[in-house]
Amino acid sequence: MTVRLEATRRSDLAVRALTALGDLEGRVKAPELARLLSTTPAFITQVVGHLVRAGWVRSDPGPSGGYSLSVDLGTLTVLQVVEAVD
Repeated sequence: MTVRLEATRRSDLAVRALTALGDLEGRVKAPELARLLSTTPAFITQVVGHLVRAGWVRSDPGPSGGYSLSVDLGTLTVLQVVEAVD
């Protein structure tokens, strides 16, 4: 049996966002993450919201807040990320 996994824009962005958050220190605001990933802050918020609900990303509100990684990326699979966002 062969399973075909097709990446959507949303799942692609989710994987790239997790990777970027893993590479960065501290919290990153949505506009900065959007700039780094060449997308809009609104799309970042939409996609990263799924990652927050999955417990992989922490979202701290307020002027000093932002997104930060809350898991070891080595514990996640691409399939888990795709299932969480699509």
